[in-house]
Amino acid sequence: LSLCLCLSLSLFLSLCLSLCDSLGIVTWHIYSHLDGKQVVPIEEGVARIAAAVAARNAHAPDLLICARTDARSVTGLDDALERCSLYIEAGADVIFPEGLLTAEEFKIVANILKSTQPQPSSGTPATSTMPSCSPPFLLANMTEFGKSPALHEDELFEMGYSIVIYPVTPLRAALNATCHLYGQLQQYKTSGHPKVLSTLMPRKEMYDLYNYAPSSNSTSNTSQAFEQAWCYPSGTWEPPLGKNDDLQ
Repeated sequence: LSLCLCLSLSLFLSLCLSLCDSLGIVTWHIYSHLDGKQVVPIEEGVARIAAAVAARNAHAPDLLICARTDARSVTGLDDALERCSLYIEAGADVIFPEGLLTAEEFKIVANILKSTQPQPSSGTPATSTMPSCSPPFLLANMTEFGKSPALHEDELFEMGYSIVIYPVTPLRAALNATCHLYGQLQQYKTSGHPKVLSTLMPRKEMYDLYNYAPSSNSTSNTSQAFEQAWCYPSGTWEPPLGKNDDLQ
């Protein structure tokens, strides 16, 4: 049974990573979530990461494997640290210790994990074109209303974290704006009211955001512009600055 499960996991990971590579996905994030969770035995977690790394090396050498552990809130900080260290040794490129409770815990985790290195045989292949900075990269989750304190990026970078994410911030802002919008529509009975229009992204800004040229008759040109603007690693994106007067 164990052999069948290992074979199935390896095949599953190989198929997933091949698909990720073909789609241009550059990081794969393995994790669990929410209160009341359980964590798998350390050995099983390490086996999953090792299988993902082996599949990555075989099929998608530029893919980053991000290993997350929620063990802090289940089995404690020491167990979370042990898991993170073993995930690094198994070849994970990014470590995500979720649910740290204090700034001091963030610092402790960074100090311990920065000295842990991946095994030479399981790390990123030499043929990879990833940046010259070396894994493991540490990730800090700065979601609002959670268990972790809201720390400044500069403080986290100084501790040794390379990545800071705000995974639910845009969603919360969008939901708040949407609720406000429906209240306005209920009050004014039209989306053409100036107070409603002033909260909306104008058409030109929306088109500029994803490089859509409505005057172009070529779908391929639009698709090509979209890819050039958004695809990793050469593409860049800048948020729109200022407000456009075009409220059509």
